[in-house]
Amino acid sequence: MPLRLQKVPTISRKKKTKNEGLETLVGMGFARDEAAATLAAHDNDVNAAATALSAFDEPEAPPAPPSTAELLDGTSSQAVARLGPLASEAWARCTREIPALDEAAMAYELHRVADLNDDAKAAGVFSEFLKADVEERERNDRRRNEAAARAKRTGVPSDFVEASRNLPALLSGICRRISRGDAQKTTKSTGITIDGDDAEHVARLTGTPLPTDVLEEAVAVCCPTAACRGFAHSLKLQPGGTKKGRAARDALEILARAASDHVDLIREVDANEAILALVGNTRVTHTAAQQLKKDRAVDEKQNKKKKKTNSV
Repeated sequence: MPLRLQKVPTISRKKKTKNEGLETLVGMGFARDEAAATLAAHDNDVNAAATALSAFDEPEAPPAPPSTAELLDGTSSQAVARLGPLASEAWARCTREIPALDEAAMAYELHRVADLNDDAKAAGVFSEFLKADVEERERNDRRRNEAAARAKRTGVPSDFVEASRNLPALLSGICRRISRGDAQKTTKSTGITIDGDDAEHVARLTGTPLPTDVLEEAVAVCCPTAACRGFAHSLKLQPGGTKKGRAARDALEILARAASDHVDLIREVDANEAILALVGNTRVTHTAAQQLKKDRAVDEKQNKKKKKTNSV
């Protein structure tokens, strides 16, 4: 029986090496098409192809974590974009005139203002926010000046610490009040109205003069201790048996002795005006009062000696 020989197909060593290298690259996680092209470009060198493929397969940088404001209700830029023209102009004025304002930290509050859906109301919120910030800064400046004046008068270093300011909470409170339609809280009026030239004179009075102020005269006043706590020159009056005239002259002399500046202005105060300002049946309490009493006793002794000498 005749035998029929059949040719068996064989795989060359080069092709076998190429297929093994391709499978190796695919097993490393590279795409088959890219691995095949890169392997052919590097003459079937698996190591070189893997290095080339790794250079193009760098992992992307992870995205930055969203801020708290973005998690709550978007960014501040998105909130500003929702505002109307009036509110946008008012907010721009706030960012210019409030030095400590961080717009990125105000995103949640800005979205609350934008949720009012009323351009005029939103502009009113920002206007009151700016006004409240100015008043708060003026209060801090006034307290700082009072503490400096008190430290200068007593010689004790000032312990004034400026309170931290929470601008987001301030804006949020104003927004809630306007959204509810509540009226702004105002201080109770005393019922006293000062008009004309007197109003100008009263506005020029101050108990805590600054180093840059030009002082014209000193005025004697008598008021509760809490009202004159930060005054540059003050003393305490208590109930006693001293007459008004003696108490007024003692008070002016003690203030002049205790003062390190403005001494001439204190000595120029009219004693009669100080008498009218005082209440009756008082006594002066001050660290310099005892020294004044001793000096007065010495003066009285010297006057008695002079009188005896003159009489002889």
